[in-house]
Amino acid sequence: NKPLHQIYIATAIFIAPLYEEILFRGILLPKITQKIGLTKALIITSLLFAALHFHLPALLPLFALSTLLSLVYWWSGSLWNCIAIHMIFNAGSIAFLIASK
Repeated sequence: NKPLHQIYIATAIFIAPLYEEILFRGILLPKITQKIGLTKALIITSLLFAALHFHLPALLPLFALSTLLSLVYWWSGSLWNCIAIHMIFNAGSIAFLIASK
């Protein structure tokens, strides 16, 4: 169904990164960092991020993406950088899926 695919694609590229970055980098990473330090917080939030996508083959790439996004957030102090990178990653993943059909 073409309209449903378009909604899915728009959600995956624009909406999901916005909400996921607010949750994982904007809320969880700073809160957990206060309690146990940056390195452990980065590992925990990255594991949560990867696991909550419920796609075992993507676990390692999603963990790596989350680690990168967490470091970008920590270094820049801006969620906008993370949101943009996340959107680009999702758009590339969707483009790859469409091209491989």
